[in-house]
Amino acid sequence: MFISPQFVPFLVGMMLWGLYYNLWGFASSDFTATETKVAFHVTSVSILFFFHDIGYVVGTLGAEPLLAAFTYKQLLWILIGLVLVALLMFIPLVKKRNDVHKRSDDVPRGRPVSFATELLKLRYVGVKLLPLLILGITMSTIDAVTWTITPIIERILPALENLGGIILAVNFLPSFFAYGMAGPISIRFGKKKTGIVTFILGSVAISLLGFTQSIPLYLLISFISAFFYSIAYAAVGGAFADYLKESSSNDNEILSTHDMATNLGYVVGPILGGGLLTLLNSAILFTYIGVVAAIIGCYVLVMMPKKISFLEHNKG
Repeated sequence: MFISPQFVPFLVGMMLWGLYYNLWGFASSDFTATETKVAFHVTSVSILFFFHDIGYVVGTLGAEPLLAAFTYKQLLWILIGLVLVALLMFIPLVKKRNDVHKRSDDVPRGRPVSFATELLKLRYVGVKLLPLLILGITMSTIDAVTWTITPIIERILPALENLGGIILAVNFLPSFFAYGMAGPISIRFGKKKTGIVTFILGSVAISLLGFTQSIPLYLLISFISAFFYSIAYAAVGGAFADYLKESSSNDNEILSTHDMATNLGYVVGPILGGGLLTLLNSAILFTYIGVVAAIIGCYVLVMMPKKISFLEHNKG
């Protein structure tokens, strides 16, 4: 983008970023399921999201000063330096992976399944996890709408001019202590119920933004909604980690359905947010989105089975 700020490099960059994000989701879910106990799944997901959100806070608050302090050429050299550091950090990981492969040469590997069998397994897992997948689509849609609207919030609320970056940071600050509360709450009430109920509460909170004109009140409501959404993300992530640990024969399908649901939300969200912004040009769009999301959350809460069991007949 620094060398050729045109559409094609931008599209390639977004494709690579999307690939990275999918791989990060797969890796973090698999790591949580295989390396931590079930009781610590929500806590493990919370820790991962905690550091993930630190990057977003630093990025949203630091982007404008960074762009103002350096020329494009200087930023390009900084970027090259970061890439070289990342590659150096990658070397020991590759070596460790090769050592693991050498030690596991004698381990029998499963036979590949046909495309039709894989589709049947995906359908089976998708039906089992349908309530959580609906919730996942809605959660990522809300997140995408927030990222679409907030940077240009002054278009609909002139009082918030030049506060887009601060509001985005406010949406991540609650995670710094909300994630610490997600584990104990999930242990007491259950991961699925915690995730759904806190998502409903966050949606109700965000619906109030449509009636808010005061800057302090807007920031406070954004903070409260982000607080509940942070707990919901950690609890739902912990629930999916549970299923990965319990259903080894369907682990790829569980990851794939979760990933597809999340991606669908991030496709729908910008389209929905941009369309509503163009159509309404008013903060009332947050009310519409929040109310619909809360209704979907209530529907998921009603239809969610107490247990979700796979072919292994493990607890869900």
